[in-house]
Amino acid sequence: MPPIRTDRAGLCLLAAGGAVFIFLCTVPALMTLDLELHMDALLLSCLTGGLVFGGVFVIGHAVLRRIGVGARAAYAALGAPGLAIAYASQMRPVDLEAIAEQGLVAYFFILPVLVGAGMGVLYAFRAGREVGED
Repeated sequence: MPPIRTDRAGLCLLAAGGAVFIFLCTVPALMTLDLELHMDALLLSCLTGGLVFGGVFVIGHAVLRRIGVGARAAYAALGAPGLAIAYASQMRPVDLEAIAEQGLVAYFFILPVLVGAGMGVLYAFRAGREVGED
């Protein structure tokens, strides 16, 4: 199976989608707390999370191209932990520790894993396969 092409616009959309996902997951949680909400810090955190997701995905995409894997399932397997890592990187260590102590790790990370897998498949679909020379 031919490898998936590199689509720069698709990678930018992927990073933006990761940032939007982190924003949509973070804002409702912050609204329930009695914290002073600074929108600049929130947006910077979301953009950082999107860049982390984009970086993980670009590195994984380069590895998949080098070894010649072009299956969409491989891109789903790449996007799933990528978005979970980006989501976790934007949480405070105290929050991650509390989640682990309560035994809710799977509960908190199932949505990022599922959305990340879907985004990986959509990237592979958008980019298309490498076409050989005629």
